[in-house]
Amino acid sequence: MSLINQMLQDLEKRGQTGTEMPAPRYTQFSNQAAAPSHPWRWRLAVLLVLGVALVWVYFFQGRSTTVQPAVVQTAASSTNAALVLVSAPTTEPALPVLGDLSLKLSKDVDVRNVTLTETSQSAPEVKVQVPVAMIEKPAVSVQSVQKEALVRTDTTSTKAAASASTSQNAAPVAIVKETSTTQRAETEYRQATSYTQQGRQSEALSALQQALKLDPQHMPARQALISMLIDMNRQEEAIRELKHGLALDPNQSNFAMILARLQVERANVNEAIITLQASLPTGQDRADYLAFLAALKQKTGAHKEAIQLYRQALKKHQTNGVWWMGLGISLQADGAPQDAIEAFKQAKTQPGLSAELQAFVDQKIASLQK
Repeated sequence: MSLINQMLQDLEKRGQTGTEMPAPRYTQFSNQAAAPSHPWRWRLAVLLVLGVALVWVYFFQGRSTTVQPAVVQTAASSTNAALVLVSAPTTEPALPVLGDLSLKLSKDVDVRNVTLTETSQSAPEVKVQVPVAMIEKPAVSVQSVQKEALVRTDTTSTKAAASASTSQNAAPVAIVKETSTTQRAETEYRQATSYTQQGRQSEALSALQQALKLDPQHMPARQALISMLIDMNRQEEAIRELKHGLALDPNQSNFAMILARLQVERANVNEAIITLQASLPTGQDRADYLAFLAALKQKTGAHKEAIQLYRQALKKHQTNGVWWMGLGISLQADGAPQDAIEAFKQAKTQPGLSAELQAFVDQKIASLQK
């Protein structure tokens, strides 16, 4: 190029002076001395140089204006995404020089679908979809896109990890909370016991109610509350607490017997029988439970059932004079006088009969022996 520039400068000097200058001397690449040339050779050389220059400008500078698709290498993802290039028809020799090539990135659009838009007025729109990756030799600067993609990826990963951690820890938290509630109920129950020993009945009552609010399954607290309500002659509240306790656990035979006694006091014998029969699968192992149900059956005239229940109770506990007396009464009513006499005699020999009941048994024996 320096040789071409020197030749052009020599031509300009000749045109300005208007005088004929001696033929220039130049050194060829073979380091041999150049022979004098004729004027037509100078003109041919100039034309050749200009032609070479035009060809160089046309091919090399024209290529620099052509959009080159970016080379994409996936670094952040193990999946290789293809680079899609939508360009103008290839019939034209070259695309015009690109104008302001802007990067449009929507807040709600994933960075995997980034759109590069040609904003030149004369050139057709060029769209390139670039996946999240490192870009070597980019046509435009996309470092900000990479940074934003990495930030979004890290944020999404952090949120997902936090969500998974929360889901995994949900069950232990619930268990700890349940254990804490049970402990608080036990604390309230112990505090109520302390208040009772100090004679602070109203405070003890409130503590027991609070314990049951925390843990309705705390049966010792419910039993203490029922006992306190009965002592305070608040039978309606006691019955309500008993029914609630049996609804939670029908196997509470103590609750069934207490409720049945309260129902008998209110002349609701049939309801008392229903209450005892509902918990009979658990109460049948208790002699007092069977004898109580036998007495209620006897009261309603169901003597055969009463006889069966009394005998079951006496097999478990024979030294109860009242139960022997009850068995004798049902045997007499059922038409078995001899068995009734034997039952009454057994009642006299067992403890538990008051003087009044002793007199009653003697009268029964005397009347049956006539």
